[in-house]
Amino acid sequence: MGLRYSVRVWMRTSMQPRTDGMPSSVEERRKAAPSLRGTLRFVRHLPDRLLHVARRRRALNRVQERKGRPSVLIICHGNICRSPYAEAALRRASARNGIEPIQVDSAGFIGPGRRPPSNAREVARERGIDLDTHVSKVVSPGVVAASDLIVVMDVRQGRAIAQRFEPPQGSILLLGDLDPEPIQRRTILDPINQSEAFFQSVYTRVDRCVSALAEALGTDTEAPKDTDV
Repeated sequence: MGLRYSVRVWMRTSMQPRTDGMPSSVEERRKAAPSLRGTLRFVRHLPDRLLHVARRRRALNRVQERKGRPSVLIICHGNICRSPYAEAALRRASARNGIEPIQVDSAGFIGPGRRPPSNAREVARERGIDLDTHVSKVVSPGVVAASDLIVVMDVRQGRAIAQRFEPPQGSILLLGDLDPEPIQRRTILDPINQSEAFFQSVYTRVDRCVSALAEALGTDTEAPKDTDV
């Protein structure tokens, strides 16, 4: 009796309109879910937005503290979308800023010997960067040891590099922290299996960040103060 009674009560109450302001039907709840997810996402990344100016200033100062022309290693998950594009974009930005040639490399955590997906190659080509000959490689102790700055796409990657290879303190930077514009999150999102429009958005942000990095690499004076834009 207990189970049957509970089922009848659930069926009766689930069909009645709610008076607490919450969606009453399954369809209404399904429609409300995206809005709720967006709100939770906004709250989860709120610290990223609030702390961005301070983090950017600190990141720029750390880059400028490096003497000479440091070697830079750029890391992403698979070394087929974000890091190879950032590697090429940093070389280009450095040349445009008249910076002496710097050593730039990229690597990932998985899948050596792979080429970038077609979307990555096509969008990069539209932006004047050739990824056709790039082949992914996995980060190794030797590559990390040879790098003065290690640039990652998210916090987890930075922690993984620190735990596995123990590079010098202060040598790991989040690329998104260098963004000169207000941000939604620190992470440079992974565009793998996404549309060309998504790749365009990601690569636009990468371009902004590596331009700031190249400028900082070519500056021997104190980092400029950030302003809200």
